[in-house]
Amino acid sequence: MNTAPPRQSLAQLAIVVRDYDEAIAFYVGVLGFALIEDTPLPQEQKRWVVVAPPGARESRLLLARAVTPEQERRIGNQTGGRVFLFLHTDNFRRDYDAYGAAGVRFVRPPREEPHGTVAVFADLYGNLWDLIEPRRPRAAALAPRFVARINAHDVEGIVALCTPAHLFIDSLGNRLTGLSALAAGWRAYFGLFQDYRIEVENTLTDEAAGLVLLSGWAAGRHAVSGRTFRIPAAWRLRPDAGLVAEWQVYADNKPVYDILAGSTGAQ
Repeated sequence: MNTAPPRQSLAQLAIVVRDYDEAIAFYVGVLGFALIEDTPLPQEQKRWVVVAPPGARESRLLLARAVTPEQERRIGNQTGGRVFLFLHTDNFRRDYDAYGAAGVRFVRPPREEPHGTVAVFADLYGNLWDLIEPRRPRAAALAPRFVARINAHDVEGIVALCTPAHLFIDSLGNRLTGLSALAAGWRAYFGLFQDYRIEVENTLTDEAAGLVLLSGWAAGRHAVSGRTFRIPAAWRLRPDAGLVAEWQVYADNKPVYDILAGSTGAQ
């Protein structure tokens, strides 16, 4: 029986616009979004126009031209005056200055909030947007989240917490780089050792250096033989922009190798 949880995501959101070309000129030409698709639909006298913020992985905007009086009344006011869309950025000042220079109207000035730096701007139709640079989680808060995903054998959750250029270093110095290799490596390891888990006993954080050192135990059960291990281990986490850029393991893996070799000396 497949017990994996379902995966869903919001792929696209329609925003009602007055004209395709003027909308493209603003979202692409001014905000710097990418034009993903612009396909004519002659039978409906429409175009399928999709844009996305630079670097966006899933979320996209469908620029939907209003074709009825009711839709025209909704242009610029799809949420009754509330902030409609929330645009995350990795550099608030860069985008705030660029948008201001391009003539974007900010209706609320920048302010620091617990969740990050934010300002509110209006698009060409008056829809309100939050421009947000989320506050980066401290390294000390990132480590337990990452360990929890490992202990849950949640490969997708592990990958989601890693930078695209993530580096994994095992106790022998072998290296894996990139998210595809990382996902494949974790899946193989979880398949080999059931119930693999990390037991953290001590945590040392150097926020200035951006490092977290963990020590404790690594344990698991060999899927083929059913034999178990529990060994002293330590881990080094290096964060970058709120994600795990590097994860290095330190451990004496002889008991694990003995299990893999079928040795009777492993306990």
